[in-house]
Amino acid sequence: MTTTEAIKLLEAFRAGKATRDTVLQAFQAAPVADLGFAKVDTHRGLRRGFPEVIFGAGKTPDQVVKIGAKVIEHERTGLIVPNGDREAFAQALLRLAGNPSLARELGSSARRDVERSYSWEQAAETLERIYQQVTLRHGPEPQGLTAER
Repeated sequence: MTTTEAIKLLEAFRAGKATRDTVLQAFQAAPVADLGFAKVDTHRGLRRGFPEVIFGAGKTPDQVVKIGAKVIEHERTGLIVPNGDREAFAQALLRLAGNPSLARELGSSARRDVERSYSWEQAAETLERIYQQVTLRHGPEPQGLTAER
């Protein structure tokens, strides 16, 4: 969600045109894949407009590959190069620059994966489960938490 979209959503809530659940759904925490040695933000691309960046310092090559596997499928949704291998990184960039259709294909595949795996419907289902658990534990909703009409 962009800043502009967030502002529009909050204004819609204030005007009574969006429910509290809709707002909570839109702002809920991003999914995180906990690998033990790293926590991978698998939703960053949707929230920030750019994907997760893998910081390889202090990690083994195997750990970097495992992180990459959570966000990139080599040759399908992106290109993975060995940690610290500047030559391989440069070659991957040149490959993409020289082959715009490959770059588009990888980007389209990645976008389809994100849309399928991290849809608003999925987020709404998760939030609904949490909301039901909280309301069952704490009773009915307190007054004053809904948009005034």
